[in-house]
Amino acid sequence: MELSRAEKHVHNFMMDTQLTKRLKNAAANVLRETWLIYKHTRLVKRVNAGRVRTHQRKFLLAIYALRKVKMDQRKLMDNANTITDMAKTQNTVYEIVSDMSNRYDAFEERLANVEDKLVALQEQLELLPEILTRCIAQSQQQQNQQSQPNTGNPSSTTESRRNFLHPESAAAVATGGLMQPSVSSPAGSMTGVGGNPLMFPSSSGAPGGGMMLAMGNGSTVMSHSRSVPPTGAGGASHYHWPTSPILPPISSRTPHLVPEPIQPSS
Repeated sequence: MELSRAEKHVHNFMMDTQLTKRLKNAAANVLRETWLIYKHTRLVKRVNAGRVRTHQRKFLLAIYALRKVKMDQRKLMDNANTITDMAKTQNTVYEIVSDMSNRYDAFEERLANVEDKLVALQEQLELLPEILTRCIAQSQQQQNQQSQPNTGNPSSTTESRRNFLHPESAAAVATGGLMQPSVSSPAGSMTGVGGNPLMFPSSSGAPGGGMMLAMGNGSTVMSHSRSVPPTGAGGASHYHWPTSPILPPISSRTPHLVPEPIQPSS
């Protein structure tokens, strides 16, 4: 029959009390026999050998009893410590097992979330080819719809070309029309549909020479110069550049980069 924890504590306490009493009695017996041996050997005129041997025998028995009581006390203390250690160990093991169980539950939950996300990702990847095919088909359809109206409409072509030109050149194209080679114009010059010369390459040795813009009134300006905007017949600019309130004109800042305009030969 196994005792409970409280009963074991009570049993250990009672056993410790009994062993303490036995230890005191054994120690008292040892002292008594020691005194009697001394008495019968030193304090008498005639020594009785038999009585001395008897007290010596009792003295040895008292010593053995004292040693036995001490050994029992050690065993009892070891047993009590074992019970306490077992209780502490049981509590510690229970806490560790509970912690491991909680961690395992959290790990299972996270694993389930990861599986759900993987399933959703797989579904999206399976739908991706269909979506890409649909987008490509829509893009091709839009391109076809945009290219069909522009086939016989030169104005739309001019408008699309003007979107990729310099603003001044685009303004000149919008005013003069498409560029066409002119027979009566100087070599290398281009004329529009209305007969106005548009632009021609500069043949001078000036640094930075490029495309020149020739207007109908005889004035010639650079197509890339923002400081000298082109002007029309009435003196109005075809394209108005906003004047910078901070920086001076380009011609005053970098005069060596602004080429000299060349007048077309008549």
